[in-house]
Amino acid sequence: MVIGIDASRANLNQKTGTEWYSYFLIQELKKIVTHGRVLLYSREYLKGDLATLPKNFENRILKWPPILLWTQIRLSFETFVNPPDVLFIPAHTIPIIGRAKTVMTVHDVGFCVYPELYSWIDILYHRFSIWWASKFAWKILCPSEFTKQELIKYYKTDPGKIHVIPHGAPEISYSQNLARKNYLLYIGRLEKKKNILGILRAFKIVAVKHPEMKLVLAGRPGYGYERIIEYIQEQNLKNSVEIRGYVSEVEKSRMYKEARAFIFPTLYEGFGMPILEAQSYGCPVVTSDRGANAEVAGDSAVLVNPDSSEEIAVGIAKLLDDDNLQKDITRKGIENAKKYSWMKTAETTYKVLTGE
Repeated sequence: MVIGIDASRANLNQKTGTEWYSYFLIQELKKIVTHGRVLLYSREYLKGDLATLPKNFENRILKWPPILLWTQIRLSFETFVNPPDVLFIPAHTIPIIGRAKTVMTVHDVGFCVYPELYSWIDILYHRFSIWWASKFAWKILCPSEFTKQELIKYYKTDPGKIHVIPHGAPEISYSQNLARKNYLLYIGRLEKKKNILGILRAFKIVAVKHPEMKLVLAGRPGYGYERIIEYIQEQNLKNSVEIRGYVSEVEKSRMYKEARAFIFPTLYEGFGMPILEAQSYGCPVVTSDRGANAEVAGDSAVLVNPDSSEEIAVGIAKLLDDDNLQKDITRKGIENAKKYSWMKTAETTYKVLTGE
């Protein structure tokens, strides 16, 4: 059996959620796929650990000078002329033309629920790509039951072709002797969908009682970033709010270990990998009380209404002021993260790809 995998996103230098999902999944598939062939399609040669391949794996470089339409033109052409038995698209969109049975991961449909949080071009692109996948993909993977139900609700997707396979969590050896510092942490895109303005407003409330506390926002700019900067300036928060931009895995690990709490009251998630990342490092989490956030965190985090900055502030204050609650949430978070592993994600995904 020949399995083709779009590795283009996993090969990016600066990875966020879907890119890390692609990367970790491919790395684990290398360990378990010992029969047949696996073709990893990319625009350029695979980098770093991705480039170390088992004998039955091959990196197939599909040159395409233009920035756009690599999937719809170059990958489509390749899978039409030389079709694998199954083509897996972990992130992005499936080729319009191709002769392979296609499996795609749909991470979320937030653009249907909150169109005001996206640019018009992103809305058009995502709506078409997921509609096309719903109609023509052989199977669809979703990271949460929440996303599955959203896909059925907005696209009338056949439930029989949808498989819920949760993402994994980092395998971290947690130490209780970590020294926490006086800052709250958010890691992810700095954009409207992630409710950064809500976090800033909540932090301003918390800072009245905890003036020693800082807020660190780490991540690449996204849709609505300019308004975030304006708000920080308008509210004179420049001395207490630090924007780090994209951070390396080493830096991210250090911040999870140091922060007093991880603040993630996002408006919409298909899964919420940062929740598990923070919990793996023993960092207590404040997150949204709805959707995939609540599904992934359960009772292992402080759940708050993301539409209310006051409620977010109350949740943060509870963690800062109650040592017993902080210890309880930390303990539950560590246990929760242990339920998820990338090896389990890869094993289940492989079964779907092979039709087992």
